Amino acid sequence: MLSLLALAPLYLALTPLAALCATLTPRDATYCAKGSPCFPSAADLAAFNTSISGRLYSARPISSVCYAKDPSFNPVACGELQANNGNDQWRSDHFGAFEQTQWEDCNSQDQCGNDAASFAAGQCGQGRIPDYFVDARSPADIQAWARFVYQHNLRPTIKNTGHDYKGRSAGDSGFGLWTHNIKGATHDTAFVPKGCKEKYDAITLLAGTQWRQGYEFAESVGRTLVGGDNPQVGAVGGWLLGGGHSFLSTAHGLGVDRVVSIDLVKPTGELETITACSNPELFRSLRGGGGGTFGVVASATYQTLPRMPIHALIAPSLSLGVGNRKNNAVLAALARITPDLNANGIGGVCFISSNASFTLLAMPSDVGDMAKLKRLTKPYADSLVSLGLLHGGNLLNGNAGAALYQTYSSFYDFFSTTFGTFNEQVGAPIQISSRLIPTKYFKSNPQGAADAVQASLDHIASSMNAGVQILMGPPGPLAGGFKGVTSVNPVWYESAWHVIPSATWAPNAPASVQQATTQAVWESGNMLRAFAPDGGAYQNEVSPYETGYKQSLWGSEANYQRLVKAKRQVDPKGLWEVWNGVGSSGIDSGRYSRCYKQNAPRGYSP
Repeated sequence: MLSLLALAPLYLALTPLAALCATLTPRDATYCAKGSPCFPSAADLAAFNTSISGRLYSARPISSVCYAKDPSFNPVACGELQANNGNDQWRSDHFGAFEQTQWEDCNSQDQCGNDAASFAAGQCGQGRIPDYFVDARSPADIQAWARFVYQHNLRPTIKNTGHDYKGRSAGDSGFGLWTHNIKGATHDTAFVPKGCKEKYDAITLLAGTQWRQGYEFAESVGRTLVGGDNPQVGAVGGWLLGGGHSFLSTAHGLGVDRVVSIDLVKPTGELETITACSNPELFRSLRGGGGGTFGVVASATYQTLPRMPIHALIAPSLSLGVGNRKNNAVLAALARITPDLNANGIGGVCFISSNASFTLLAMPSDVGDMAKLKRLTKPYADSLVSLGLLHGGNLLNGNAGAALYQTYSSFYDFFSTTFGTFNEQVGAPIQISSRLIPTKYFKSNPQGAADAVQASLDHIASSMNAGVQILMGPPGPLAGGFKGVTSVNPVWYESAWHVIPSATWAPNAPASVQQATTQAVWESGNMLRAFAPDGGAYQNEVSPYETGYKQSLWGSEANYQRLVKAKRQVDPKGLWEVWNGVGSSGIDSGRYSRCYKQNAPRGYSP
């Protein structure tokens, strides 16, 4: 059931708003925006709404319900928002909310803050929230939306959960699609992709399915899915199209390596099943070309693994502050064992902040037993003990001074007990950058890798909630030879760490603080780039201001131009594009200058 927090029924959009249309100034002249002569008339909108069973809505920012002077003001709804602002599942269940709140805003003159000071100011701007959206409930709804958008040259935006660090699922003056309520999963023990002969044990997930639901279904049929680290992330949209890393990727590949079939609604509205046999070039493009670019994934089918035990190391540990050599020693100890972890299919994550760290490593039992995990991680655990840092944490009971090793009955058991219990920081602005660091650096200079990450952390330490996340999720040699088969940057298949510096600012922070935080995090990422210039970046977890983004995300100009060519085949108008995606028109274009340019860091060059 849809909450009234983020929705206004279409009749509200057509009666009071239609009368205002003639006086509105278009916010984006490169699309047919609301207020433009080319924008669909009230009659056009009403007819379209009827054709999709009344599922067209006008949208306002989620926080508008707390502004007394706003037409959406609703004290009860405001109380619900304030009680759930930091709940990532709640935010993903509302169209007008995004995980990181800066993507609800456009710039300092067009925003709708979610704090008491902003509510008192009384002005809630539309920001990046699309003016209208379709609450799709079937592939037919997606097709109808795509045809309407293409016919009228509207700005397409696609959202499931709003879990996006570059704001691609938002868009000022947009005409949005919300796939969140198209959920479901099926299992086929002998799935044959269209045009192919090989059979797979496979699970098909629908457009709005999130990874928690995908994992629950896989567990119910005795199988394992290689999926996202966050249970609220959508399972078939941007996560997949951008590459899709997992705790299991080191042993079993990325999401793009596991997908065997994609049902795609193209920008022009056709629904086509895309496989390596039926349309190999487009299938390759979808496996890394990025979301919001080639169409809408109505469903995706993934090759599964058997249900199997997972062996894990959980090592909560204390750090003693910025620049502390013990903190650096923790990083160096992890860097030294990283080549062995990568080679033996052990994935995981390490969080480092100015005052704490946490490490979680996982090895599926099909690549080794607990004795192997203990042997390979012993140097790291011993280092934590010798430094006096290891202690029993809150996640699981354990004895002080002993690493917490445990075997879980399945990946679902592991995930729902450990990482899946974390509530990601949402309902606040957050800025990130990132770098994929090739394995060769950990073989030749592990201390240098530790120093680079330490310096990156130190650079942002004065910012609010600063920290670095190290994801040990790039595919190792056990994952198979997918390099060149997908369209992600090939450095994915040569790397061992995906490092993500991040920091936040207060919701009511002045523009100068926002800019300073963005600048510091961007520079922090550039420090990692300087250490590993031949690395790359994961397009779903990358700075929105990534320097040389084409090389970082796709590796070579040839790979990028191949994707551009494939995109032209499905989108001859060039209507579909996202910020720093394939075919993106740049920061000075009318499509992006309003909302991306103000906070661009000094020295930024795309």
